[in-house]
Amino acid sequence: MEHPNESYEYPTFLTLVCGSRSLVQRPGGEAWARHIIECITDHANLVVTGDAPGPDTWVQERIARTSIRCVVFSLDGTVREGADGREIGRWCPAERVSSGSRWPLVRNTAMVRAVARRARMGRLAAVYALKDPLSRTDGTGQTVREARRAGLQTWVETWSAAQAAEGMRAG
Repeated sequence: MEHPNESYEYPTFLTLVCGSRSLVQRPGGEAWARHIIECITDHANLVVTGDAPGPDTWVQERIARTSIRCVVFSLDGTVREGADGREIGRWCPAERVSSGSRWPLVRNTAMVRAVARRARMGRLAAVYALKDPLSRTDGTGQTVREARRAGLQTWVETWSAAQAAEGMRAG
């Protein structure tokens, strides 16, 4: 979707971070995801994420403690930035916003397309996905497929109980 009021500019290194909401329910899932998010965001100038509970929220919390810009694609069709969540644009016109079960997938596709457009304009861009293999919704998997289809560099970190336990011992 192209949107005429998308007038903001992304910095040189753009990172889209997404993740399975079900990580909230996995023992050690939150600690594991927060550690990965910290590593990912150490090298970003701007992070793009959604507004779902779990990894999206954890990304926003991490970024709020840094000088990194964060752009959030909200399910209400807005694009927001900063700790105050000021609206900087729309990824979907208000009259087209939906509340259907597939709506988060539409939003995920819009995030990928926005990042891919910047990559085609010469920006360095990457997509990082924190995946729970037991997720029932697979929105993260859909985002990964869209990102790869768009030609974006994509990394998938898959949660496992053993890996989470190891990370917690190391930290």
